[in-house]
Amino acid sequence: MWHRFGYEVTTTTSGENRPEAGPTTVEARLEKLMQENGHLRRQVNYFEGLLRAENEAMPQILHLSEGLRAVVSEFNGHLESFNKQWKSDERLQGGVSQPPMRAAAPEA
Repeated sequence: MWHRFGYEVTTTTSGENRPEAGPTTVEARLEKLMQENGHLRRQVNYFEGLLRAENEAMPQILHLSEGLRAVVSEFNGHLESFNKQWKSDERLQGGVSQPPMRAAAPEA
């Protein structure tokens, strides 16, 4: 059973595919197959919908991710600049040359 985005999808198990004990009429078997077919169609529709939603969202996610990466990179550039200035000032004053913060390496 899968749970995702508030939907519940069940799959048939091998036990559900076994024929029932006793004789089954053609009409009853046809009805059961039609129900299973409807169930499988709903599953296909569900997963196609998820795929469409993912395909629609992915460009936006990638765009936002690139924007965030650019902002972090810009911040790291400013931080490195301030750290260089800190080191320069501390050397001139004879203090500790280690700046209080270092830039974070962005993850790929």
